[in-house]
Amino acid sequence: MRDYDTWKTTPPEPDIVGKCAYCDAELYAKCEYVQYRNDDEWFCDDDCFVKKLREEGELVTEVI
Repeated sequence: MRDYDTWKTTPPEPDIVGKCAYCDAELYAKCEYVQYRNDDEWFCDDDCFVKKLREEGELVTEVI
């Protein structure tokens, strides 16, 4: 079989299951992500989640 060694030693491409709701990064199967349950959106990490909430005005930093 031609290129058998390459095929046998190359890992399969990961399954893409979605995109980050903030930065559009690809989300892969069997990886851990952040879900915003109010809108059923998925984020690649906490930073993207917080940035999205700040842009929408749902999360603010204030001095008290």
